Amino acid sequence: MATFYVPDDYSSINAAVNDTAVKPGDTIIVKYNASGYNEEVSITKDNLRILAYNADVFLDGNTPTTLSGPAFHVNGCSNVRIEGFKIQDYTQGIKIENSANTIINKCNFINITTTGVNITGTSSNNTITKCEFTTSTGDAIVIGGVSPTYPSNGCNDITKNSINELNGIKITHSHNNNLACNQITGNAFTGISLENANNNHIIRNFIEGAAGHNTHAIYINASNNNNLSRNMIKVDTDAGSTPIDIVDSSGTTLSNNTIEELTT
Repeated sequence: MATFYVPDDYSSINAAVNDTAVKPGDTIIVKYNASGYNEEVSITKDNLRILAYNADVFLDGNTPTTLSGPAFHVNGCSNVRIEGFKIQDYTQGIKIENSANTIINKCNFINITTTGVNITGTSSNNTITKCEFTTSTGDAIVIGGVSPTYPSNGCNDITKNSINELNGIKITHSHNNNLACNQITGNAFTGISLENANNNHIIRNFIEGAAGHNTHAIYINASNNNNLSRNMIKVDTDAGSTPIDIVDSSGTTLSNNTIEELTT
């Protein structure tokens, strides 16, 4: 297993990822560049570790060129780790498609217009942990299959993330996911939503809606046998907000959740 450095060994992250000399099991370490990395990195190799050298390393989707794709696209592979990057001014931060055992750790998503992390297709057993999502206009994390006939395989772990978005975490047509110890604040629409999503665990999350907005802290629709336990919820009920809204669903377990009125 070898270690390669950007920009010492390669001028860009894509150049490192795509070079045949970089093989499964290798590590790519990305050093700080004052102008950032204006890239859409496509990853199709298994067992790659792509690590930021320090917290100053950033990918910029708007300078000098406005990019339409995600900063990282993990497609059809397994055991990829992306860690420590600041990702800013992209339409989508990271897309995980038809991939398994991906780890996204300690990344900071800023001004992402649609989705911070999108887990889609047949993806399963992926982990998003200790990431920050701020000042964006879309969803922080979306996990979704195509339809009930073609759901994602699920079993993803979303833990210990800090989210300040219009929407927090959205799961559609995906099952057996674990959402634990996330802090979701300032959401103007929905903190956590499940639609056609069964057997998920929502545990020990802190959810605080935006004051003056009609929000759902947790919204469950057409989803069965989900477990909501030990969550702390604060919403502005005077503005019409709903702490937990369960529609056309069965078998939901509610235990030891705390609900408080949001005060300003």
